Amino acid sequence: MKITRQKIARIWNSTARTVLWTLTVISCAGMLVGAYAGSFNPSSFKGLVFMLMSFPLWVLFALAVALLNAVWCRKALVASVAALILSAGAIWDNCPLNIFGPDKSRYAECPQFSLLTYNVYNYRNFWRKDTIAYSETMSYILHQNADIVNLQESSKLQPWLISGLNRAQCDSLKELYPYRFRSGTAQAVLSKYPTTVLYEYVDEYRMDDLNPFINVYDIKIDGVQVTLVDVHLQSYQLTKGDKALYGGLTKLRPTSDSLRTKLSEAKTALLSKVIVASERRAMEADTLVKIIDKYGTKNTIVAGDFNDVPGCYTLRKLEKLGFKNAYSEAGVGPAVTYGANRLYFRIDHVMYRGDLVALSAKGDKVKLSDHYPLRVTFAIDTLKH
Repeated sequence: MKITRQKIARIWNSTARTVLWTLTVISCAGMLVGAYAGSFNPSSFKGLVFMLMSFPLWVLFALAVALLNAVWCRKALVASVAALILSAGAIWDNCPLNIFGPDKSRYAECPQFSLLTYNVYNYRNFWRKDTIAYSETMSYILHQNADIVNLQESSKLQPWLISGLNRAQCDSLKELYPYRFRSGTAQAVLSKYPTTVLYEYVDEYRMDDLNPFINVYDIKIDGVQVTLVDVHLQSYQLTKGDKALYGGLTKLRPTSDSLRTKLSEAKTALLSKVIVASERRAMEADTLVKIIDKYGTKNTIVAGDFNDVPGCYTLRKLEKLGFKNAYSEAGVGPAVTYGANRLYFRIDHVMYRGDLVALSAKGDKVKLSDHYPLRVTFAIDTLKH
């Protein structure tokens, strides 16, 4: 039987369309699941945490398939576009494009203040092991001159407890921030405005379900009451060995069966820690909601180290309480707030509600802590009244 060029072309086109439809279904399904994974409690839907964490990769995969569909399979392109539209909210949360931002002139007469949230790794330099005559992290904080500084993993602000912190920095800190509180286990707030502590984490055991690292402060800004909730939720509890292993897994190409077996076992251990941590944060999210119900006011900010990505269960719960994500509202492009050991995620967030308006939100990739700081400038919309 003679095979003509036309028949070969038909076979090729049929095969290509089948492959593209298969890739389209996989990419669209993965992207949609990742987009809405945070709406479900990870305690009941354990595997969804990985879809949520890998959501940006699913988006890139879906975009690549959509481009192929635009050339070779227009019918499949309709499905790709529909899935992208349905995932638009989650895509925006991960990569907002507020190029022009809010109309700042509208709020020119309103009170404005800046908030810097930062997990400071106890003021040590994660990236450099040698010591110098001053604390680089504290120097950075002082230079930023934010009105409110929201800290996690903060040692007591004493020269003999912080490596490199010198007396001059302590004096500058006291002069710049008359209101300084180190609350709970290792969180702190520095404020230029009158501040008092409303609620403080007091339990000495981290694994107490009812007491995640949450502290609440009352701040008076130009006569307006603003409640600040400083959070540090459950981490993945990865050891240095785990993180080194993860870094190796991202570039290792095993050749022997024994090595493949060991890597498989290691992957299972890492995945188990991720699942356990997501379940713990779900319980902490419930506690956070209760604390906000009790201490929160109209103008409330929830900021800190959530140890979870945009669209996660905790953030979704806060959105149901009327909170907005400051970076989604005023940021531009993707942002990473944790970049050590090839773990590139935005896990530090600032949520807000009430008369507050996020005018700008920026991450700063400064290599001091294993986290990167996030700075938000707010206006208090007094024009509503």
